Amino acid sequence: MSGINLSDFIPEYLAEVREHLIALERGLLALEATPEGESRMQIIHTIFRAAHTIKGSSRMVGYESVARVAHAMEDVLGVWRAGRLAADPASIDGLLRGVDHLRR
Repeated sequence: MSGINLSDFIPEYLAEVREHLIALERGLLALEATPEGESRMQIIHTIFRAAHTIKGSSRMVGYESVARVAHAMEDVLGVWRAGRLAADPASIDGLLRGVDHLRR
């Protein structure tokens, strides 16, 4: 029985992360253009899931620094999702910088 080699999963991991980063970026840009309401909350739920998936996938393959950034983004999105704070332009810009950082 052979052991699992995590490097075998890296191509799929990278493809998945790229897709979620695109979803995050598009969602954040859509938030800027969407007034408060139910559709805005749907966007927040979608981008929260993208950040959550990046965090989990990164931990699975041992990319803890990526997981930490995604976790911080997820925390902000969770606060928005819970309605404790509104998504404001400065926070959206901060999360967009997080997306840029993860792309590097």
